[in-house]
Amino acid sequence: GMAPRRRGSGSGSPRGTAPPCCSRTRGGDPRTARAVGARRGILAWAAGKGVGAGKAKGMLPTKRATPASSAAAGLASSSSLDTPVTEERLTRDDLVQYLRDGCRPKEYWRIGTEHEKFVFRMSDKKRADADDIQIILKKLVRNFGWDAITEGDAIIGAQVNGQSVTLEPGGQLELSGAPLATLHETCAETQNHLYQIKTIAKEHNFTLVGLGFDPVTAQEDVPMMPKQRYNIMKQYMPKVGSHGPEMMFRSCTIQVNLDFESEADMVRKARTSLALQPVA
Repeated sequence: GMAPRRRGSGSGSPRGTAPPCCSRTRGGDPRTARAVGARRGILAWAAGKGVGAGKAKGMLPTKRATPASSAAAGLASSSSLDTPVTEERLTRDDLVQYLRDGCRPKEYWRIGTEHEKFVFRMSDKKRADADDIQIILKKLVRNFGWDAITEGDAIIGAQVNGQSVTLEPGGQLELSGAPLATLHETCAETQNHLYQIKTIAKEHNFTLVGLGFDPVTAQEDVPMMPKQRYNIMKQYMPKVGSHGPEMMFRSCTIQVNLDFESEADMVRKARTSLALQPVA
């Protein structure tokens, strides 16, 4: 959960090519690539927060050895998840290279938008529960041509044309936009998404609320969505802090994912973003 997300724009490679990190992992196994990325992301986070090296290493996910036969085929068998781990400590140069791999030429830059909102029932002014959210997702699929994302018997999201609508733990609806070339395109994408969701909401007497924090619903009164990982998160969060459950169930955000062509470009965009956040 500490690793940075760049869902909107993806890796630092032109679209349709493998991220640079994949070519350096065993047999190109994407699961190994993701594990390496997670390790690097956690160490980068720790360095930025001033976390000591010893504590940061304790946060690292383990690297698991992949059987040679599976790696040669570009696949990892399920048994590889139970094999002994190897302890490979990353260096400062590894962290620098991880960020450098994210650089891409300007012609490949994309914008990825993430837009979250609360859903309330107008009938009793309470947060929408799992059954209410199922209605919205099913209507997206039936009326607007989205493809359902399921877990067991439940629809937990929908996707179309590189976009996805997913659920936060307390039923917050999130648009994860497609990687788009211009601000005009991402604006149109968001407006189209809001039109569809508002159309469904009006039909079923729901309302959407775009707030950073729900000020009226106690955390224990927020219905939890039927996703297995949220059960795990709900048990884990209180062990590592006092506000994790509040974040899970009572917060919403708007996020943007931006590409960069160099370290200087990345720094300039990060500083601009931080300066804008208090007034955004």
